[in-house]
Amino acid sequence: MSSGEAGTDGEGRLFDEINRLMQRLGGESAAGVAGIFSDWSAIVGDDVARNVTPVKLVDGRLLVSVADPAWATQVRFLEADIISAIVAATPVRVTGVDVRVVRHPRRR
Repeated sequence: MSSGEAGTDGEGRLFDEINRLMQRLGGESAAGVAGIFSDWSAIVGDDVARNVTPVKLVDGRLLVSVADPAWATQVRFLEADIISAIVAATPVRVTGVDVRVVRHPRRR
């Protein structure tokens, strides 16, 4: 067995332990939460994914960031659709979406 295989096996065990711990604490599975972030574009579509970035999931509420206040409004209109898409694509329970506008500093 190569050292790369041993590292992967160790990472797999660590991931399994994290999943078990999260479930014991009443949280979502690490794999499910990771799926939201890694599959974001497939879940919400390319247009939304280009403008809306998932930040964190806490107590069923997904925090997303947008650079443009217009997208903050759009996310509020799309909230039910985003939640439905996440529920359909992952085992994660999302009850709401919170939006944070993050303005990038102007370049000089």
